[in-house]
Amino acid sequence: YQRRVHGTLSECLFFFEPLSLAMHCHPIIVILCCIFLPPLGVYLKTNRCDTKVLIDLILCFFFWLPGIIYALLVYTGNC
Repeated sequence: YQRRVHGTLSECLFFFEPLSLAMHCHPIIVILCCIFLPPLGVYLKTNRCDTKVLIDLILCFFFWLPGIIYALLVYTGNC
């Protein structure tokens, strides 16, 4: 018995790209992530792990509320 694999590895990994994940997220899900998991909400909005995600992660380590506020500011485009 031999199983055949269809497609290449790059075609399979296409479904796991962060951009494709962020493009299919409903805005309500992103807002809920901004409230309960602020760094994930910022990541879903910016589509990359950059300084905004790092700033939000640091704010969440100190206090949770500044991380939520910053994540909502990034989501609305005011930051």
